[in-house]
Order: sequence, then C-alpha cells, then structure tokens
Amino acid sequence: MADGARDDAGEQPPVLIDPQQIVGAALHAQAEPEPEPEPEPAVPREPPAQQEPLPGLVFIIGAVEKLQATREARGAEVRAALEAVMQVLRPRMQSPQANSGLGPADAEVVLKALALVCGPQSSAATAVVGLDCIEKLVSFRYFATAAAAGDEGGRRALGQRLVQAVVRCFVGEGTADGVQLQIVKALFALLSSDHIAVQQAAMLETIRTTYNVF
Repeated sequence: MADGARDDAGEQPPVLIDPQQIVGAALHAQAEPEPEPEPEPAVPREPPAQQEPLPGLVFIIGAVEKLQATREARGAEVRAALEAVMQVLRPRMQSPQANSGLGPADAEVVLKALALVCGPQSSAATAVVGLDCIEKLVSFRYFATAAAAGDEGGRRALGQRLVQAVVRCFVGEGTADGVQLQIVKALFALLSSDHIAVQQAAMLETIRTTYNVF
C-alpha cells in the first residue's frame, strides 16, 4: 500500500489545453500585419535628350548665306526671298525639329527663292551655290514632308518645279564647267529620290539636259 501511494504521488497531473486558446492564438497570428517593405530609393530621372538638328542643316544655311552675299541678292525681290528662307531655317537650328522636313508652306518659300537664283540670269558662282542647295535639300529629304502632304499630282508638280530650277541653269556650250557638274549632281539626286516624282515632261527635260551636258 505504501509503494502504491508513492507511485501515485510521483505521477504528474495531465495538462489540459483549451482549444479556444489555440484558435485564438492562430487568429491573433493571422491578424498581425506584415511588415511593410522599405521604399526603394528614388532613381533620378535623366532629362530628355535634346533633338539633333535636321541632317545637313548647317550646310544648307551656309549655302543660303553665300547666296545672300551675291550680286543677285542686291535686288529687292531676291533679297527678300532669301531672307524668308532664313526665317524658315534658323528656328530649326535653335529649336531642332527632328525628321520634320519642310511643310508645304515652308517648301513654297524655299522653292520661290531657288527659282530666282537658279537661271540664265544668274552668274556661274551663284548658280553653283543654288544648285548645290537644291541637291542637299533633296538628298537630305527636306521636301519629304511637303511631298507626303499632297497627292501624286502634287508630288509630280514638286518634281517639275525642282527640275525646272535645275535645267534653267544650262545655257548651252557656254555653261561653266562647275555649273554643269552641279546640274548633273542635282538631277541625279532628284532621279534617285524616293519622295519626289520626276515623271513625264520633267523626266524628258532631265534626260535632254544630261545628254547636252555630256
């Protein structure tokens, strides 16, 4: 009896676990908010890259400035026409418009001036600069916007006017060699252009003039 009493005295009473405490602890753990992630350091934004001037703009402006210094520019009409061209081109150098080209109104201003400085009435030096200006304007796609704004007839009319300005500089065998070279270069630029249509009468004038030069 004494040994049985000692054994009973040595046993520990069972631990009773309240199910409500377990559920409450689980709910409390779920209710605890997760730690907020640390904000990422702000990355400084780079300023937008400045648009580059249209290709060849420096050379074209230089050509127009040379035309302004010729004797032909002493006349009021030519002087005003060239100054109007500079008013079209200068803002593009100060605030470049990438790949915008010349709109129809601006293209008309340029064409009017080129028609005045390219022709039999101009000196050889003036004709060379004027033809070089046409070649650069076409090669650097300055007339692409104006051509795209019109229909096929408008593209042909643009090509006709440019070809006329070029071929009028050829005055026969007396045409200076430098002028003849620039005529060929300008006509080649027009014929190889993908935005100016040289067709029908303009194409015939181009072929005839090239034949006469050679």
